[in-house]
Parts: sequence; C-alpha cells; structure tokens
Amino acid sequence: MRIYKLRRFYNTIKYLKLIQLRYQLFYKYKKVTGRKNNFVNQKDQSGFGKNIFLEKYIDKISSFINCQFNFLNKEVVFDSADCINWTDNRHGLLWTYNLNYMDYILQANISKKDVFYLIKSFILSFPDNKNGLEPYPTSLRCINWVKFISTVSQKEWEDYSDVICREEVDSSLYAQYLVLLDNLEYHLLGNHLLENGFSLLFGAYYFRENLFYEKAEKILYSELNEQVLSDGAHFELSPMYHQIILDRLLDSINLIKNNSWINDELLTFLTKKASKMLGWMEQITFSNGDIPMVNDSAYGIAPDSKKLQQYAQQLGVVLAKEKLCESGYRMFKTNCFELFIDCGQIGPNYQPGHSHSDIGNFVFYNSKRPFIIDTGVSTYENCKIRLDERSTMAHNVVGYDGINQADVWGGFRVGARPRVEMVSDDENFVHIRYKCHTNKKYIHERIFEIVKGKVIIKDSVTGKINKGLLSYIHFAPNITPILSDNKLLIDDNQIVLHGYKSIVLEEYQLAVGFNKTTKSTMLKAEVDNKSKIEIFRNK
Repeated sequence: MRIYKLRRFYNTIKYLKLIQLRYQLFYKYKKVTGRKNNFVNQKDQSGFGKNIFLEKYIDKISSFINCQFNFLNKEVVFDSADCINWTDNRHGLLWTYNLNYMDYILQANISKKDVFYLIKSFILSFPDNKNGLEPYPTSLRCINWVKFISTVSQKEWEDYSDVICREEVDSSLYAQYLVLLDNLEYHLLGNHLLENGFSLLFGAYYFRENLFYEKAEKILYSELNEQVLSDGAHFELSPMYHQIILDRLLDSINLIKNNSWINDELLTFLTKKASKMLGWMEQITFSNGDIPMVNDSAYGIAPDSKKLQQYAQQLGVVLAKEKLCESGYRMFKTNCFELFIDCGQIGPNYQPGHSHSDIGNFVFYNSKRPFIIDTGVSTYENCKIRLDERSTMAHNVVGYDGINQADVWGGFRVGARPRVEMVSDDENFVHIRYKCHTNKKYIHERIFEIVKGKVIIKDSVTGKINKGLLSYIHFAPNITPILSDNKLLIDDNQIVLHGYKSIVLEEYQLAVGFNKTTKSTMLKAEVDNKSKIEIFRNK
C-alpha cells in the first residue's frame, strides 16, 4: 500500500511546473514563519479610486435577500449584516468562498443600501477573515466591488455616509489588492492565476495604479496565450469554466473600452481571445442552449451561452469559429440529433483538477432535448461522492476491470493518466485509441460514426483482460428506456446493443447542481472485446 501511495504521489507531482513547486514551498514557508499580510490594517494607501464607466454587464444570479444567502442550493440566514459570519465553514468551504466572492451585490434586485451594509460588514471582518483573504475569492470580490462602485453616484455616497464613506471602501479595496499582489496563485496556475490577472486589471484602472497594471498585463498575455487553445477552448476543458472565463474576458474588454488610460494594445489582444472563445462555445452549445456537463461542470453557476453572446454583441466582439481540434471535443449536428464527443486529454498536465476519467465519453440530444447525458458534479468536497462523479463509471464509456481510465483521487488530483491518440478525425467519423494506465497491454479503441442519420459507436479492446469490460450509458431524468433483448426502446427511438450481455437498467444519482441530485436511469452491461452501439429513430 505504501508503494502504491508513493507511486500515485509521484505520478501526480511529476507533471507540475517548477514555478508551482517553488511557490508551494514559498507559501508553506510564509505559513510556517507566520509572515502575514499587514496591508489590511493600513489606511489611505493610494489616494482614492477614479470614477469608471462600464457598459451593462451580466447580472449575477440572485442569492441574497434580507440577510438570507442561497449558494450551491444551501440557504443560510444571519440575523443582520452585523452578524454575518464571513468564515462560516459549516456548509463546506466552497459555500464560504461564495459568501466572500460577494457576487450577490451585483444581482438585479438588491438595494444599494443593503450593499453598503454588506461591504461595511466585510471590512469589519478584517483581519481575521482567512477564507475571504485567499487570492481567488479576493480576485472575484474586488472585481465585484469595482463594478458596484461604478454604479454609485456622488449623491448616493452622501446619502449613505452614515453607513460607510467612499474613502473607507477605497482604502479597504486597495489593501485587498495589495494582499492579492503578495499571494498570486503561481502554485496553482490555471484559471486561478488568470482570475488574479483579470482582477488586477480592474484594480489598475480603478486606482490608476501602474504596479497593478504591469502585473495584470504580464499575467493576461502569458496565461491567455496558453489557456485559450487553438480552437478557442479554455484548456481546463470544462464548458462551465469556459463560460466563466469568457464572461471575465468580456468584462475586461468592457473596462478598457470605456475607460481610456494607457493604450489599446491589450484591448486588441483580449478581443481576439474572446472572439475565439465565443466561436468554440457556440459550436459545443446544444440547440436548446445547454452546454455538455463534462468534466467539472454544474448547472446554475456560469452565465449561459445566450447571455454571453448578447454581451459580446453589445461590446462589438464578433465570434471567430475555428475547427474543433486541440480541445479534443467534437460536435455532430443533424436535423434530428446532436452528438457531443469527448476525446480530450486529461489536462492540462500540471493542473488537471477539473478533469474526469471519461475518455471517449459522449452526450446525445434528440429533437433538442437531453437523451444520453453526462452526470455532472454536485460537490467539490473531498469525499466519496466527488470521487464517484469523476470516475469512469459515471460516464458513457467502456471501463476495464472496475479501474478508472485515469487515476483520479482526492478532491482535485490525478495520478497516472493515459494519452489519447486521435487515429482518425473526419466530418462524420472519429477514431481514438488509448492504453490503460495500470495495464499497458490493454488497448481500447472507440469509433464514432454518423451513417444516414444513425449514430454508431464501436468499441474494440485488445490485450490482457483480467476480469471483464463494463459499458455504461446514463439517461436524462425524463427518459424511460424499455429493455427488450439487446434493444432499448425509447419513445420513437431505438438503441441496439451488439456484443452486450448481462444488461441491467438501474438507478443513479444525477447531479442537477451543487448539493442537489435527482434519480435517473443508467444502463450497465458486460461487453465483449468488440461491441457496438447503434442509435436511430424508428421509421
């Protein structure tokens, strides 16, 4: 067992970048030596912020009313703004982070008076709010504060001066940016560091602070060049995070476009990246507006594709379509159905925390409604549910010997992982191949083919197989398949299974949001070395 753990640990850290390891050690040193951020107690550090203008941005989801907070499908009520426990971890760390993001101050139905009281309460939580001062929630919260302040008139500042004054808000905001600057997430990289960069850009424009701008510019150029793939996908390959990052990118374009300060070179760069991300998003969005819930994706978190398209249009950002390639995702659309295919790698190599063990996974929509789906995620807590939702068995794939295709573990870890080889990729044909990470002699090939309105999925396995192969297909909640021999009858559709045996239909828990699941039906069956699925409509 010790050797296994050591091997898993090695297979996890060997992909990390040197900068991640260096900053991991640096932040551990800070923690051990007790080095603290003393910025939060300082006053009047920068002068005051500048009035900025933003075109209409996307309102946040309503999650606050009368000191009742509703995040991740968990409601918590505090007696008053003075009694908010900003470090309340009873409902999970992600809930606490959402409390500290303060997205709710941008919801459409909130009063400015409530926001002033909330900001005052947050400021009073310094310097003991450990969770709130972490760099990721700090990044999001600071953007939200700047957005909110841009809507406040001088008269409103005067009207609510008995609650809080602008100088107090600005002093706290600047202090938070200094904390962020001292704790940039180079130990994680990925979307976390990118969010740090977006936030510093907002801070730079608000305070006309070159120190913030230089760091923001460096991060945004470097990270967006790496994180936006050649086909426009965000490299963590979560459609939900793609939408979140695109929203932040559009916000940054909004900021620069409407507040002249330095130059337009960064604006041009951000606009090109946003155009590519828009093009990718449009291609993988289903006709009814859904995105595939692959990897770490959940309902009710990110702005939907339609809102993002409208926001981009408002800013004059035109989508640029690139052929789906580097992301490993494919989408086939006909008059009757839409087929999304996940042939992507586990990645990025050094930050695969949002990846699942789902090579060859697919999502099938019929007549613009969900039919065969991905099971999504309902938690980020390090628990059995989290492990199950990232597992091979939670996806529409063929599994070997009860082993995950990739060694997903912990809350956001991946150890050994296979490399996916794209054997062939054509207009109506995709052929992939990979080897099992625990048995290099095991080779699995999956072919997707569209022939005359019929979806054909072929699986072929070669090499040493110790126990057996299991196939999984997960159906949407409103789908009731009827099993007849090796056929599934679903309304006016059929799924014919070749090389399948011991077929059973059983219940599974489908994630329909964080901390929220519903019952649905899945197929589980033993399969031969060569098997085939045919999906078509009855004539």
